[in-house]
Amino acid sequence: MPFQPLAARSRQLSSSATALTVAAAAMLALLAVSASARPLQRSRPSISKNEYMAQRGNLLQFEAEMRTAADLPLTSLEQSANQILMQLKDAELAKYRHADFPPSLHFFSGKHLISDSPVMNFLQALPKGGALHLHSVSMVRIDWIIETATYDPTLYSCFNTTSGAQSFRFSAATKLPSTCNWVNVVAWRQASGNATAFDAQLFQNMTVLVDDPVQAYPTQDIVWQKFQSALSLVDGMVAYIPYFIAYTTRAMQELVDDNVQYAEFRTTLTPLYDINGNVYSSAYQMELLQQIIANFTAAHPTTFFGGKAIICGIRSFEPPVIGELLNETLVLRQQFPDLVAGFDLVSQEDPGYPLIEFLDQFLTSQQSQQAAGVTIPYFFHAGETNWIDQDVDDNLFDAVLLNTTRIGHGFAVAKHPIVSSLVTSRQIAIEVCPISNQVLKLVDDLRNHPGALYLEQNIPIVISSDDPSVWDISGLSYDFYEAFMGWGGDVLDIKTIKQLIINSIQFSAMSDAEKQAAFDLWNPLWVSALQQLVAAANKEL
Repeated sequence: MPFQPLAARSRQLSSSATALTVAAAAMLALLAVSASARPLQRSRPSISKNEYMAQRGNLLQFEAEMRTAADLPLTSLEQSANQILMQLKDAELAKYRHADFPPSLHFFSGKHLISDSPVMNFLQALPKGGALHLHSVSMVRIDWIIETATYDPTLYSCFNTTSGAQSFRFSAATKLPSTCNWVNVVAWRQASGNATAFDAQLFQNMTVLVDDPVQAYPTQDIVWQKFQSALSLVDGMVAYIPYFIAYTTRAMQELVDDNVQYAEFRTTLTPLYDINGNVYSSAYQMELLQQIIANFTAAHPTTFFGGKAIICGIRSFEPPVIGELLNETLVLRQQFPDLVAGFDLVSQEDPGYPLIEFLDQFLTSQQSQQAAGVTIPYFFHAGETNWIDQDVDDNLFDAVLLNTTRIGHGFAVAKHPIVSSLVTSRQIAIEVCPISNQVLKLVDDLRNHPGALYLEQNIPIVISSDDPSVWDISGLSYDFYEAFMGWGGDVLDIKTIKQLIINSIQFSAMSDAEKQAAFDLWNPLWVSALQQLVAAANKEL
């Protein structure tokens, strides 16, 4: 499949006027209904049914032509596969028409329905390209972490006497920090007298899973507090060098198991350490990560085509700290240009500093980048909020002005027509993470997620899973299911799925040459998957 590079995007603020003009022209074109099918006039006394149906058909056609993948051609094989997929979808929609529809339920309540779904099985079989929005400490199933890390005799745990926060650390017994009363986890489990209950409590601590999420998490702040607590527990384990290697390898294996071929990991550069407590540099961490990815890719030459890292600061950090991290990112990008993709700010957006607070640091970094002849692409989390016309959703405007390459979540983009026009004209893809947005209480019913609007208006998006391990999943299939079933009935078909997968390569941080190689690897997987699905369906007839 030939790779078509993205058109060169203007990085100057003067392009804003052009973008708005293009958007306005597009809207006028849509409104320019022909005289034979002009919209109904309020003063018209009567209209024939045939004329009404003609006008109705034209309006529906105009909207259909706006949708994502509207002009994407399908091969005969893809058409056959699409017929099978849509039969499964229609049957599932009919089944849930008057019952619990998974996208309308909280994911914790609907997950078992999705797992048993024929549509889910179909989506799992498809090669889904790249996962472009993943956080490094939440990519691996928690069961695996418990089975491996917590049964290692060198793992210790403690509870901070001031905050009560739990943490884990691998260590030789004589090398533990003296700031906490550390307990050997293997001995602790044995002393508990019930290993099953002990592990179940560990699982609960490292996820946000509960039987009744509405009661357990009445506000965004409460669910975010539990969410961040879960992430912090894993962070201390993953930073141990031998486990960092095993964990990262496992993360890529879980992606491959879900037919995902590429990943971009967001990392906060938690310093790696060894069994004696020695701490290693971020350059060492990137060198090690690069080798882990290279080894895994070499071992899976037909199913995985690599990964990259996005360096992240925390939104609550003071501006000077972010400035230092930008300097460090510039150095790392110079040292590891094929690995370090760019920079982002993470953590809960509402209480964190808005992007404008770091403007001086970004402008200073821009000068440093120009002097070094190196660019740091930005992949800003922005618009992960329910607020409108506040500092927090103004992050969307600053992300665009700072020439972000993609926007993480972008939940609030739908509320800002200027931003919507600019991300479309500049081809700034929105990294949409449906399940994350629901679990973290941006939306209850995923049929109301703005991702549906983005698809209807052909705003560029990719589907990703954010922090899948914290809600006890891996890969992309569950998020693809929620989008496919929740955001469009008969009109959202395999063309849209294919376009979203193409987007995950097209809008990745890979070079054009890497993208071409990725397409060349993905396309045979796509054809093979469709052939197997069609053959299996025909065999059942």
